[in-house]
Amino acid sequence: MPDIKTHEIHDPSALYDDPESPLYGFDVTAVSGPDYDTPQAKALYDALGTGLDDEEMILGALPNGKWALVGLAVQGHIFAVGPAGA
Repeated sequence: MPDIKTHEIHDPSALYDDPESPLYGFDVTAVSGPDYDTPQAKALYDALGTGLDDEEMILGALPNGKWALVGLAVQGHIFAVGPAGA
């Protein structure tokens, strides 16, 4: 099982722009449709207790090479960060 960490959103306004945020530099264009069907992406879905049918979730890459799976950027929601795919 990959090393996946889940995080709770505390300040949605700083989620992607704060260099201290685990989602700083989140880039949805760095992954594509087939990436959602990789073991790494499925592990992120599993960590959040959801699945590929959850259309609210967005997969993206981070500058450090890890992947993240994020739903609504709302205070209290959980997102997951783990190793990159392929």
